[in-house]
Amino acid sequence: MSKTQSLFGKKFSHTRGSRLGFTLVELILYAGLAAVILVVALKLFLFMLSSIGTANHLESVQENARFALLQMEHAVAESSAINTEGSIFGSSSGSISLHRSNAAKDPTIFSLSGGQLFVREGTGAALPLTAKDVRLTQFLVENFSSSEG
Repeated sequence: MSKTQSLFGKKFSHTRGSRLGFTLVELILYAGLAAVILVVALKLFLFMLSSIGTANHLESVQENARFALLQMEHAVAESSAINTEGSIFGSSSGSISLHRSNAAKDPTIFSLSGGQLFVREGTGAALPLTAKDVRLTQFLVENFSSSEG
């Protein structure tokens, strides 16, 4: 015995013994498919979090480098000469000493110590130019000036 129903002008029929719901095999397949989709989504989310962390670290390093370079650029622009005797060239932990016209800032020394870049102006204390969470592995200073006049 079959019944016919009309829905928006379309006729659908079903028999008295028709199945309702899902079989166990269908439920297992749907559950497996849902699990695979969730695992992929979770891995994508974790990768995204890792990428955000990496981007934040790179931004911090760039910000520290930009600040240190601006400070060095300003000091070099105000200096009258480079103190070659007080500088260490060609070493991974080099330093550069600048003669400044301002006596309170003479000499100005940029150096690497403990993974941080420091500046010391005159007889003042050495101040860090980079944050503690940013570690420098080398500060290489090269002398490109010729010894001939």
